[in-house]
Amino acid sequence: MDNVLNLRARSSMTVVVFFVAISLLQRECFATQAQSPPPALQVRYYFTAEATYEEIVVADERLEFIHFEDRERKCARWLQQSPCWTPADLTKEEASLSQEEIQDLLSLIRQSKFMDLEDYYGGAPAHRRYYAYLLRVELAGTAKEVTYQSYPDAPSPPEAFESVRKRLLELTRSKFKQKEAAGGEQLEELKTVSSPDGKVTAHWSGERPEPGTPLGFNVKKLWFTFAGEEAVYEFKPKGELFPSDWDFAIFSPDGAYVVLLQDRSGPFHVVRPSRLKPYLRGEARPRRIVRASDYTPHATHPAKIHHFVRWVSNRAFEFEASCCGTQMRYRCDIRTTKLRLLAEQPIR
Repeated sequence: MDNVLNLRARSSMTVVVFFVAISLLQRECFATQAQSPPPALQVRYYFTAEATYEEIVVADERLEFIHFEDRERKCARWLQQSPCWTPADLTKEEASLSQEEIQDLLSLIRQSKFMDLEDYYGGAPAHRRYYAYLLRVELAGTAKEVTYQSYPDAPSPPEAFESVRKRLLELTRSKFKQKEAAGGEQLEELKTVSSPDGKVTAHWSGERPEPGTPLGFNVKKLWFTFAGEEAVYEFKPKGELFPSDWDFAIFSPDGAYVVLLQDRSGPFHVVRPSRLKPYLRGEARPRRIVRASDYTPHATHPAKIHHFVRWVSNRAFEFEASCCGTQMRYRCDIRTTKLRLLAEQPIR
């Protein structure tokens, strides 16, 4: 009987020891998994334009930000369809990323299914000028490179592309926010213009210019307010506007129209103030879309740099377009949808 009891006791002890060993092994395994680094991840975001260079690189635990700042205002009067910057003008900054930040970016890439995207989005026609946004992700030995072609009236980029791009920009702003603050980029209201009836007011914000510098060259943002409302409605151009592309005379003399340049290669959007609010929210289309290529003899010409000039009547405005060493002046009649070529001369 005692032998049986002893055998049972030894068996019970063996079972307890076994489960304790399994528990310790599982705990050690989970701890190892929790401490193991995420799979190799490299990300590169790249965008350039005439006055812009942005490159964000994530490699291991390092974040690199290479960009162009026009401190010497080299691009203020730049009309050529080529970069106004050189590699010597670029600034490179570096910072470290935490495991949590890397894991957060990795989770976003996986959850958004970025690696399942197509190679190209935007569908720019062969003759259409566009800006290319490139995003490349290399994850655990598998690479995916996606290019989005941006131009006025282009379809929106895929959600996965935009969510990863925005997260990279957020990381960059977060890591270098102290340097940005030290740089003093504090936007202030530079100019306000109201429609003749006072119902709509346009506000231009930017950095206070140095003496002798045209006010428009410091504009970075345009927004609108409406009489009786506290809400602010921001104008978000479809493309890129240079400092010299902003103009303050956007209301027609009688206030019946507002003209807004979408990109330095056009077009202009002509909007009625009564429809401006939904237009700014992206819920309404403009009354007219005007570009230099609307002039039939120039329809197949390369894209031109557009500049608003002035209203010449309540229903007509003039603008200039330049390309390939030539500058042209057009007049647009909103009522007849007619575009006339007024002058054409070499750029000196």
